[in-house]
Amino acid sequence: MAFAPKHTAPMPPERAGHRPVSQLRNTARLAAGEHAPASDTVGQASTAMGDYRYGGGIAPLRAAAPLTPAMPTIEPALQAPRATLGPAGGRRLPRPLRHGIEHLSGIAMDDVEVHYDSPEPARLGALAYAQGAEVHLAPGQARHLPHEAWHVVQQKQGRVAGTLQLKGSITLNDDATLEREADVMGRRAAAQGRLAAPDGPVPAEHPLDRPSSSQTGHPVIQRYGIEDVGLLEAAITGGLGAVYALYRYYRPPGRSLADLYRLVTAAGRQAGLAFAYLARWDNPNTLQLARAFGTDANGLTANQWIEVANDLGPNMAAATIEFCRIPRWTHAAIRRLAADFVTDHGVLSGPQWAQLAALVRDDEHATVSRFARIANWTLAGIAPLAQAYTARPGTLDASQWATVAAGNGADQPLIATAFCRIPNWTERSIGTLVTAFRANRNHLDADQWATVAGLMRNNYPNDAKRLCQLAGWTWQGIVQLAREFGRNRNLLNAESWCEVASRVGADQAATTAALCQLENWGKDDIDALARLFRTNAYGLTGRHWASLVGPAPISARAGIASFLSEVRAVHASATYREIEALAQEGERRFGPLAAVLPHSRAYTIVELTQILEFAEPHNDGAVNAVGPLLQAIAQHNDNTDAKHVQELLAVAVRDGQVRQATALVNTVAGRDSIQELATFVRSVQVRRSDTNAVEINALLVRVQALHAGTRLATLQPLINALAGNGTIPEITGLFNALAGRDPVAHLLPFVNSVREFHGDTAVADMSTLLLRVQHHRPATRIRDTRLLVHRVGNHGTVGEITQLVDAVAAADSIPRLTSLVEQTIARYADATVTRIRELVEAVGNLNGVCAGLSRFVTAIDGNETLPAVTAMVATAVAQLGADHLDALLPILSRAREHNTPSNVRELLLALPAIDKLTRFQDIDLRIPRFGHNNSPPDSGLINYDAAGAAIDEDADAPAPTVFHCDAWQYFLKRHSYRYFNIALVDLRNSMWHGLGDVDVVAELADSLPIAIGNHLQADRENRAAGGDNEVGAKNDGAIAHLMPLGAYADFTFSFREAHAVWNLR
Repeated sequence: MAFAPKHTAPMPPERAGHRPVSQLRNTARLAAGEHAPASDTVGQASTAMGDYRYGGGIAPLRAAAPLTPAMPTIEPALQAPRATLGPAGGRRLPRPLRHGIEHLSGIAMDDVEVHYDSPEPARLGALAYAQGAEVHLAPGQARHLPHEAWHVVQQKQGRVAGTLQLKGSITLNDDATLEREADVMGRRAAAQGRLAAPDGPVPAEHPLDRPSSSQTGHPVIQRYGIEDVGLLEAAITGGLGAVYALYRYYRPPGRSLADLYRLVTAAGRQAGLAFAYLARWDNPNTLQLARAFGTDANGLTANQWIEVANDLGPNMAAATIEFCRIPRWTHAAIRRLAADFVTDHGVLSGPQWAQLAALVRDDEHATVSRFARIANWTLAGIAPLAQAYTARPGTLDASQWATVAAGNGADQPLIATAFCRIPNWTERSIGTLVTAFRANRNHLDADQWATVAGLMRNNYPNDAKRLCQLAGWTWQGIVQLAREFGRNRNLLNAESWCEVASRVGADQAATTAALCQLENWGKDDIDALARLFRTNAYGLTGRHWASLVGPAPISARAGIASFLSEVRAVHASATYREIEALAQEGERRFGPLAAVLPHSRAYTIVELTQILEFAEPHNDGAVNAVGPLLQAIAQHNDNTDAKHVQELLAVAVRDGQVRQATALVNTVAGRDSIQELATFVRSVQVRRSDTNAVEINALLVRVQALHAGTRLATLQPLINALAGNGTIPEITGLFNALAGRDPVAHLLPFVNSVREFHGDTAVADMSTLLLRVQHHRPATRIRDTRLLVHRVGNHGTVGEITQLVDAVAAADSIPRLTSLVEQTIARYADATVTRIRELVEAVGNLNGVCAGLSRFVTAIDGNETLPAVTAMVATAVAQLGADHLDALLPILSRAREHNTPSNVRELLLALPAIDKLTRFQDIDLRIPRFGHNNSPPDSGLINYDAAGAAIDEDADAPAPTVFHCDAWQYFLKRHSYRYFNIALVDLRNSMWHGLGDVDVVAELADSLPIAIGNHLQADRENRAAGGDNEVGAKNDGAIAHLMPLGAYADFTFSFREAHAVWNLR
């Protein structure tokens, strides 16, 4: 009985299409037991089949019993028609099992026939099988019924296809998946059936399908093989007789009965028979193979051993045995390994390949093949390499490991392993590194090279090579350097790092890393820094240098050495932290810092750092400026405490200009301490937040120029008084206005006087006042100006005082102006500086104006108002001239209630156009004559004849009356001083001499005849000169007008003058 499956060994021509059934399935299970039970109770319900595998080949025989005549022959049965395989008369499925099967599958099982104690399974080397709707159970094998019943279900479902073609027309299926399913579902169906009543009808929960169990051609057989239980449950067991029967039946080519016996004895009946068919294998090698199989088949069937043997080729017994015994490998993997071996086995033998396979992970035939083929390597080298790969392969595969190993020299597993395990490196990069290692390993081993490579960026073998070959460095130094390089190479390659490393000295990894990791530094700059460091590190480490110089501006880097040199020269014991703090405060401007250090001997490095902190250096110039500052302090204020320098900088360098602080120190020049200077500057800034050191220094410079030796204590009160009203430049302007004429101490009273009355007065206004005073009266002292301000008080602002000063100009002195102000304010409640200025302006630029006006003010003594005085003065200047204002003093000095400025002004306005001064003076002399008495004496009526003689009314024959007069009082009211009446004023108001004692009767008596002679008429209104007087008559002869003429008249007033005079006394 034979079949033609896949993976078969070559068969002899006479056996074409036939192979022993023993080659169908795995035979390993029967190797464990020598005898199988003869039978099982038919009704036995056990389905515990977890230890069994289904559908296998024939198990090997051990001490088989001789065949008996009663045992059916195998080959005729296999050649019988299909109908003979299923004799009629079978039984139905047991009701419980049928119920379980139908319940789980939904397929009707009422057509299934079960043949107990059937001889048919033995013909197929099986314990039971299912074909179509028939189940055949060998004697004692009823326990397999659930399994086979489920095979019926599978065939009814059309899921079973043939996988093996046996002799004749028999087709088998040995699908392992279907076998496992039949095992599981068979157990479940048996368990399900036990839950139903044993004798009751099968319940029909759902309609059952009735698919046809017939297929095109012959149904496929699904069997439960003998080898699957590990027992030969054939009808007959026996020794040589059985072998003889097998030999007669099979007649394996090239094998004698003795050969077959030895094979069967070694491997078991069916396995031995299978080995007997190994083509082109001689008997010794075949027997060696069979014995090895019988001793330890390693879980494989004879067929699988045979397939491996065929793969390896004839008489490769030792190789086949070792291949088949590779622990935990599947048959398929073993065969693939065998194929690889046959293709190219390299320098290793087959057993060595198998030994190698045992060292790698299961079934990795490619791994074994690649390692086994490493050129020039022996198993002694390959084996540990393969073990290392299996334990921890890293990122390379076996082929890459092998390639690396081949390039590293024969049998160097430790070296190859070290390199192959470099994380994330490619084979190519590792190969390059290996080449470098072999060329110059530099006292390092492979693990150390690999460690270095692993610390660096992936796949940069030249970087790793350069570090590993660093001359003069120990492993500890190199690995530390590699670690730093891998952590941060700073865009530099290993070549650059190694150049720096060679500069700083062997094993200076920390220094090298610190320098090479400087951010934004180029290779050349780093190299130059390394040279400086090597020349003299000044007691600092490379990390210290890097920390110091790293953040420095590019232009400052070269100055690090000179900086450190000066640090050690001036502050020899300075620690790194102190040096770093100094550098940081100096913004790492090393050149300027080096220039500053020689001037810092009076201070510790910590104090110098604090000074720099307050200096706020923001460029080279700012740092450089600290040196001159310290130098100036040392020159002018030796032994100054550092905190006072800091205080000065804190207040003087608000704009970052250290040189301004230096300027302040030089300006003060030791007259005051640095502490006093800082206090002064702070005080100024408190009061004037907009002030900077430049302005303060300008003030101090100007003060010293004008008032050399002035101390800050002297200035402080002034600043306190002025700062709220002006900027420092404006205060400086005030000192310029003072111009050194007076001591600084005299300025404060002036300021206080201003602030006393006008606290909001701007400093600029004060300066303007002083400047205008000096402009007009250069010799004026500030005390005089202060007195002026004080006398003005709250009657005018400083600005108004300045206008007053400008109005006076050079016409008079400040003291006289002050007197005028004082006199005016004392006498006029409404006096203001503006009104006083208007008074002055009314006079004009008259020399001694203030003195003149003071006389006026004194004379008037508060009479009327100041504007009235100003109006009078202005009129007087216009009428009389500024030089003749004193002409007013007499009139103003008397009869104050009448001689008011306004009344005097009216007189001035009444003056004629020419010779006003003389006219005014003449009038002024006569004003006291006016008596303002309106009751003059009266002489009664007197009649006059045509000749103008008075008629004697007592005469016997008085003359006819031509003229008559009773206007004697009128004549006196019109033309006498004593009896003048303003109500009778006319255009011409001539006055008789004397006060008022004029004999008007006599005057008329003297003048009338003359007037008549001058044609005075009595019948009309007319006037005629009558000697010293002018006489006037009406049309009735009444004398109504008598007025002195010419020189006889004392004075003649105009109508306006008369009115003005009338108000005066």
